[in-house]
Amino acid sequence: DNDPATFGTTTGGIYQVSVTPPFATRLFMDLNTYPGLATGPIPHTASGPTSPTSCTQPAGYRPPGAPYSCWEYDTITYDAVGTTGLGDLDISEDDLAIWVVNLTTRQLLEIPIGLTPTAPPAAAISRYPLTTLPDLVSGPNACPSANDLRPFGLGLRDFRVYVGLVCSAEST
Repeated sequence: DNDPATFGTTTGGIYQVSVTPPFATRLFMDLNTYPGLATGPIPHTASGPTSPTSCTQPAGYRPPGAPYSCWEYDTITYDAVGTTGLGDLDISEDDLAIWVVNLTTRQLLEIPIGLTPTAPPAAAISRYPLTTLPDLVSGPNACPSANDLRPFGLGLRDFRVYVGLVCSAEST
């Protein structure tokens, strides 16, 4: 459920879901409220998802007279995909930390949550920049630009963290 009245609207939200009845969901923390961790603004137009000024319906997209919603064809959001918000998120094997990729800052974040999950202060969050890794920004297999590195995926195994990145080549 992505009801803004219930959870708010944010690109930096990490939610806590209860796995026992009543299966409640709550905003655990919002990285946009932490200095230096902002995940970017919501890219949708402020005029609303069904406003005729918020997007353009391409010819032939819907039959004449069919209902149309800009959420189905949101051209304003295209450039934000893969560059705004959060990528993959995993919980550490000991359940004491959340690992998450910040797509906007291109950082891997280690967020300590403790045995009774609690959102930590900003100073407790470890940040690992992913665009300065030597093998990815120099040498024969490097991206043309560090700005082309786009992290997203994560894997945790045997207390090691694996990060999936692609070279978008958007600079070329």
